[in-house]
Amino acid sequence: MDAKKKIAIKNICPDFLWKSTRKVYRRMVFLRCRADMALSGKKMEFFCPCCGTKARRFVEGDYRECPEVYDVTLYERSRQDLQCPACGSLPRHRILAMWIERNPDLLSGKDVLYFAAERSMTRYMKKHGIRYTTADLYDEEADLQIDITDTGLPGGSYDAVICNHVLEHVNDYKTALAEIRRILRPGGVLITSFPISQDVDLVEEDPEVTTEEERIRRYGQSDHVRLFGRNSQTLLAKEGYEVSVIDGAEYPANILPVTGPSIYDANRLFLCRKKDLSLENSVDLSIIIPIYNVEKYLQKCIGSILSADECKLTERREDATGSIEILLIDDGSTDGSSDVAKTFASEYPFIHYFRKENGGLSDARNYGLKQAKGKYVFFIDADDMVNADGLSKVIRAASESDADVLLWDGVAIGEDDAVMNSSYDLILTHDGLPKEGSSGNHRETSGTDAMVMQIKDHGKAGMTVWLRACRRDFLLSNVPEFKRGILHEDEIWTPQVMTAAGSVRYIPEQVYCYRVRENSIMHSPDENEKHVWSILLVMKMLHTLYDAGIRNKKNRKVLLSSWADTYLYMIGKYDFGNCSSGKDIPSGKIVSAAKHGKPKIKALVLRLFGVKTYRKLFR
Repeated sequence: MDAKKKIAIKNICPDFLWKSTRKVYRRMVFLRCRADMALSGKKMEFFCPCCGTKARRFVEGDYRECPEVYDVTLYERSRQDLQCPACGSLPRHRILAMWIERNPDLLSGKDVLYFAAERSMTRYMKKHGIRYTTADLYDEEADLQIDITDTGLPGGSYDAVICNHVLEHVNDYKTALAEIRRILRPGGVLITSFPISQDVDLVEEDPEVTTEEERIRRYGQSDHVRLFGRNSQTLLAKEGYEVSVIDGAEYPANILPVTGPSIYDANRLFLCRKKDLSLENSVDLSIIIPIYNVEKYLQKCIGSILSADECKLTERREDATGSIEILLIDDGSTDGSSDVAKTFASEYPFIHYFRKENGGLSDARNYGLKQAKGKYVFFIDADDMVNADGLSKVIRAASESDADVLLWDGVAIGEDDAVMNSSYDLILTHDGLPKEGSSGNHRETSGTDAMVMQIKDHGKAGMTVWLRACRRDFLLSNVPEFKRGILHEDEIWTPQVMTAAGSVRYIPEQVYCYRVRENSIMHSPDENEKHVWSILLVMKMLHTLYDAGIRNKKNRKVLLSSWADTYLYMIGKYDFGNCSSGKDIPSGKIVSAAKHGKPKIKALVLRLFGVKTYRKLFR
């Protein structure tokens, strides 16, 4: 049955009838093929390792009958006998099944996550006792309905991930590969495949190609957003994997198609083992500075870093390696920022300049993290500064420590660089954390305990990115990338870091100088709608992180009460009442999480009388 008929039947059938029809149809095809084989007297030379069926031939796909989905010119001169008549398996499934038989220890007894799971393979894996969980963004029958680029799963959750013919569909395949790497355990493997064109070297993609007709012409299928090339394993290696090829040519010919699909595909899968990136550290600390139209402040920012003694030592090294590297990530600046950054990069061998298309702060930070080579990474905003002596202590700590996260304090400064008293003082301190002992010993705690200690001490846990340095291999293995396209990204990224951190070390120094700018985006009234939308998204993610991810009941209660306090503060600060998305405030959860006393009263007012009344009383 071709795709047109399938779509037509599905549109007129109720779900239960459609599923029943599919089962009956598959059974009829199987019986017809078996009868055809028996009556023909021809040798059954083909074999499907997924279901064990022997066949006279495989069934031709429906590519030629669906010009609205496929580029039929790719299949005009070749037969497409691809599918097993019994289970519907394709060459990639049969190769994978036979590869599993040859390497039984790799998946046996392991936790496997299977994206866009195919029926022929899940039946095979179930039959062979392989423990798997299915995942899909749209399929409601999947065990997990999640986005491959942002799963929300804890780091190190699975031993293996399988995703066949998925990466050509997602908007950002690099983010997907990074997320898969994060949820894999040390030494875990990704098994993947995708259509490959021998006419392309690495990958062909263009974000301007959005219509189905153009995608068919460029990539061969209406829902593909790129076309991978003959050397695409190089792309996988760049994302932190050791890659080997599972080549169909090394497997028996009787499991493969009659002629194969022309130039468009290849009977090839990739086995990608998660690399230990800690072995690639070349410096102690990578300082990442996203840049966008900050010409006025950039020279002061970089200059404050270069004042640290360790930077001066690095500068004198002839091999350009030492304590630190500074990565200047130009996010498409249109002022003189680029010239300032290039000048510094030309004068100092440990300063590196990168320019990319404008994608926002989160995108620039993610880009910088991929370029970093340091043991630890430290994100600095380009309009801020650092204290040179404090930075020297951070660099020394990065050299000697193996803690997942290093923490320190900060101060607020004005446009004249002078320290000022401000309402930000509470978020610029980590008071309540254990400090160095009298003997110089460094006391460490878990990230979750560190947040709870701060909340109990002064009511807040520091959420800003720039009051911490994180071990790079820890980040890449346990923490999702910064969420693109939103404000308040620190409010979710930092808790994700801290709840994943097993060891945190506190350096009681005022290292960071946060510049208070009234014209920054965080203070712009024109961005109110985006603030509200971002807060709703971030706070939803944060509640899930605390409620589902924190096992200790007392810690969970403290963190959720802090979540409620933050939500109530945000509702008072930003105009939720005049935004359509403001109706989505989870007032019931806020009431449940709020502490007794004033927070509980404020939450009840919000719940009973709505946002506008709440803002009149507590703004």
